[in-house]
Amino acid sequence: MTNRLVLASGSPRRLSLLRECGLEPVVQPADIDEGAQEGEAIAEYVIRVARAKAETVFDRMSEAERSDVLVLAADTMVVVDRHLCGKPANFAEACVIWKRLGGCWHEVWTGVHVISATAARSTTVNTRVWMEPMTDAQMRFYWESGEPKDKSGAYALQGLGGRWIRGIQGSYSNVVGLPLVETLSLLNAMGLDC
Repeated sequence: MTNRLVLASGSPRRLSLLRECGLEPVVQPADIDEGAQEGEAIAEYVIRVARAKAETVFDRMSEAERSDVLVLAADTMVVVDRHLCGKPANFAEACVIWKRLGGCWHEVWTGVHVISATAARSTTVNTRVWMEPMTDAQMRFYWESGEPKDKSGAYALQGLGGRWIRGIQGSYSNVVGLPLVETLSLLNAMGLDC
């Protein structure tokens, strides 16, 4: 039975969610190209990136390490009207994202991939979120808080960004960055007692 979990992500939100479930993964972020490929469906994109993260970390390990480990990776992307809303590079990019998201439903997709020496499994989760429009002053305030700078969609549901979220259909933890029910199900199926 596998007894060591490695999280192939530097996301403090993913680590926190796993810790809340009683897990204490070793954190080993993967540095990969997360760019979308032309014509790629969003579900295919998030799974491809999650798989690449997991495989990159798994491949760095020795044979002995691989024999008793599960590597978990995830990738989350916000989508509205077929536009991918990734992490904003600056305030102007964040404003474009917020204007797209404001006053309508958008989707948050996460791909989760788990790999061991003998198997690999993946899943995708999609959650719908309604965000209220922001005023110019609110956009400036929110950007200056620092919270949106490393978030897909330029907001954090669990933080200050939750102030603009009117509705959610689906997994709350998915919007935070890791769909827990589906992730724990994958880990259980791979031999980790969650």
